[in-house]
Amino acid sequence: MNQLWIKNLATYKTNITLIAGSGYIVYEAAKILNDSKKLNNIILIADNKKIKKEFKSIITIFDIKNIEDIVSYLKKNNYNRVLLMGYVKLPPIKDLKLSI
Repeated sequence: MNQLWIKNLATYKTNITLIAGSGYIVYEAAKILNDSKKLNNIILIADNKKIKKEFKSIITIFDIKNIEDIVSYLKKNNYNRVLLMGYVKLPPIKDLKLSI
């Protein structure tokens, strides 16, 4: 796996919040960012056992159906450097909780 682009993220001067789905690449990205002291928080939106096990102290779990809650959480905590990675099975649009 070419990790150059993930390592380049580690050069940012501010912390990065990872919105994580499932998949091994998500774990690899979290590990690289954490090793470089740039991983601020992980928002877990799909089951990822490796992430849950190794990064349990910085995980916040959300259901993908609650997209507005995720956005509110990002705003409330002033997380503006966000990386979205991994696989997530999307629910039907009618099941998404939106105030539109």
